[in-house]
Amino acid sequence: VSPLPIVWKYGGFVQVGKRIFNEKLGLSAGMRTDMNSFTITGSNPLKTMSPRLSASFALSDKWNINASIGQYFKLAPYTILGYADNQNKLVNNNVDYLKSNHLVGGIEYIPSEDIRFTLEAFNKSYHNVPVSLRNGIALSNLGADFNIVGNEAVISNGKGRAYGIEFFAQKKLTDRFFGVFSYTW
Repeated sequence: VSPLPIVWKYGGFVQVGKRIFNEKLGLSAGMRTDMNSFTITGSNPLKTMSPRLSASFALSDKWNINASIGQYFKLAPYTILGYADNQNKLVNNNVDYLKSNHLVGGIEYIPSEDIRFTLEAFNKSYHNVPVSLRNGIALSNLGADFNIVGNEAVISNGKGRAYGIEFFAQKKLTDRFFGVFSYTW
């Protein structure tokens, strides 16, 4: 049995924010990149450039309108990266980072310092999703069983999308403890 390689993950990010129009409008922009030492294209920071932009407008001291758009990259799970064939050769070092594009907009209500509610609509598209070479099914569709997902050869050519609305509630109970409720349709 050959030893598994050491995998390094590294990256960088920058973010700037500004409040304007008497503190009513908050703007934030950022850029992130992630890299790794395992995948074939993992050391190219240009392949995982993730721009983000968000805005929040205060309608009153309790109500805000929020919107954001961004692109995000994520390294495939270690069960995919660590899969080896019968000759103990790691075969998934050619997988790409999973890519998702997000568009989110909604309203936020903060009745007091310790309570927050949001209602948001979202639209997300997914690219480079790992697909099983054995059966042609995206691995993201196999997670409902009590199995190990990703212990097989894959190709990064799957696509997907998610859209809907989400209700979120948060209650701060102490300085370090809070409760969260979320429902997504």
